[in-house]
Amino acid sequence: MRKILLVFRDKIFFQKIKRTFPGTARLTHKTECSVQDYTGCRAAGPDLVILDWRYIGHLRGLSAVSKVVVAADSYDTNREYLSARLGAKGFITKNMSGPSLRRVVDVLSSGQVWMTRRVASRICKEYSRLCRNENNMS
Repeated sequence: MRKILLVFRDKIFFQKIKRTFPGTARLTHKTECSVQDYTGCRAAGPDLVILDWRYIGHLRGLSAVSKVVVAADSYDTNREYLSARLGAKGFITKNMSGPSLRRVVDVLSSGQVWMTRRVASRICKEYSRLCRNENNMS
């Protein structure tokens, strides 16, 4: 059974997740205030955290103990890039279909990330640039 922590106020999205994973996931719905209480033991924590974009400030603490996916109302490349830089393993929109949400969870469960090629390329370019700068300083 998957344990999924949903961190947002959007009850419609919560219901969509609940319908998408009936009986296969233990869902917990938290608000911004209770996110800070979560940063506990990995063994007791969820397999996946779906974090509302509005709570992006909590991402670093959560990504240290769980796989985190950031959910936003609409897609934005810069938001996806920032989410990845802060430790998110994926970026989704709340209007995704149920089968697409299942695919995201399956991909993350297998140890992969969920991001667009554009953002993956941008991250690789940044990493390459940082490595070159480090080698030039040696």
